[in-house]
Amino acid sequence: MKRRILKKQIPHFSQRLFPVVTKYLAANYRVQQDIIHGYQTEIEYRIVDLMRRHLMVDPSWPHRERWLDGLDEEYSWERKSGVLYGKGALYWGHWPEVGREMTGLRFNAVLKLCSRHGLEYQFEYDEVRNYSSRRWC
Repeated sequence: MKRRILKKQIPHFSQRLFPVVTKYLAANYRVQQDIIHGYQTEIEYRIVDLMRRHLMVDPSWPHRERWLDGLDEEYSWERKSGVLYGKGALYWGHWPEVGREMTGLRFNAVLKLCSRHGLEYQFEYDEVRNYSSRRWC
């Protein structure tokens, strides 16, 4: 897929996170834990999809040789005053060695709802690659 098309897909994939993050941040102590866990799982899947697009556009990431597998099982989420913070590892595999072990690198996510711009995010992958929405209030 062409780089131009992928860059146009990024805002669409980021807005797919908006309804789930809204529900997660609105959930209070009365919401059952399995529902909260479902929100977290859906957020994680959508973040991996969004990161896949960012990495395919990144010229330093060999996306034809690697695939993103997903976030760590112990990936943790924390809510603080309307902002969602995530910490853990994002795993990737190498196409030529499919049967080999996955590689996990540190991945931090910050998700925030903005009344003017919708969802705003900042991703830090392996302390080297930083990706974010176009605007941050």
